[in-house]
Amino acid sequence: MKLLVAYSGDKAREIQDREAEVLNAWRNLQINMEYRKNILADTNDLFRFFNMVRDLMMWMDDMLRQMSNQEKPRWVKERFLYGLCSSLHSLESHLFKYNMYTVFCRN
Repeated sequence: MKLLVAYSGDKAREIQDREAEVLNAWRNLQINMEYRKNILADTNDLFRFFNMVRDLMMWMDDMLRQMSNQEKPRWVKERFLYGLCSSLHSLESHLFKYNMYTVFCRN
């Protein structure tokens, strides 16, 4: 403060007022930047959501098209179906043996 008065003389008050204006403008600029940053982040999240919705809608349309054409959906693998069928046959044979065992035990 003493240096300000010593170097500026009678314009010290004007310099202090100008400094306060600059600091106030800087604070307002930072507040506006934070507000704008939040709006941009929200907009980014919104567009990301829209892209996910678009991808899911395309996937659903593809699945509906495959089902309406009675095509085998691409995501079903033949190995998976083969493994599922073999598991079913194994379970059936196990149940058949169990049923035969219970019939034998009852007699």
